Amino acid sequence: MTQITLNAVVINKIFDQEITVQDLLQYVLGNFLKINETVLGIQVDDGSDGNRENFYNQKIVNFKKINFDVGNKEVLLDRILSSCEIHLQVVEEKIIGFSGTIRTGEHTLDRSAFLEIIEFFDIFTESMCVVQKMCTFSNIDEDKKILFKKIESELLAAFRSLLEAYKNNDLLLLSDLLEYEINKILQNWRLDLVPKLKEIRF
Repeated sequence: MTQITLNAVVINKIFDQEITVQDLLQYVLGNFLKINETVLGIQVDDGSDGNRENFYNQKIVNFKKINFDVGNKEVLLDRILSSCEIHLQVVEEKIIGFSGTIRTGEHTLDRSAFLEIIEFFDIFTESMCVVQKMCTFSNIDEDKKILFKKIESELLAAFRSLLEAYKNNDLLLLSDLLEYEINKILQNWRLDLVPKLKEIRF
């Protein structure tokens, strides 16, 4: 029988061993948490984080112990936003290096470096999607709403242009878009929007 705990405290309930971790997570979210609480993480058996491949689709019978790390939503929001800040700094540095290579006369596209930038960008945008889902916009001041939407629309427009330049192998345009448009937008996210989002209270 799988032992289910919240913050290492045993839940005194017998669960069907054939349900999935996702089913269990939904049950915990709906029945054991206070309004301002959420699941910050999941540890299984030896204490390792439950982020392995297909983890949520596995049946709970496959594990001896499943612990839900429960805490305040503001803590999770702060963790995600702090991670976003780190990813943004990394992307900004990689963009500067990538653009510098092109401007020094190396007129071949380093596809691996470009794709690495896109990968970090994807991680950041996925994190921001989580933030959007966490935050009912009723909790956000009007100025934050406007700023969020403005920067988001600017970034999507610039990203579409970036992909077009990439398809056309237009290195100079690619460099300009990265260095003068996208990097500026990302800096606005990091220096302006992220600190404002950290002020959100649930």
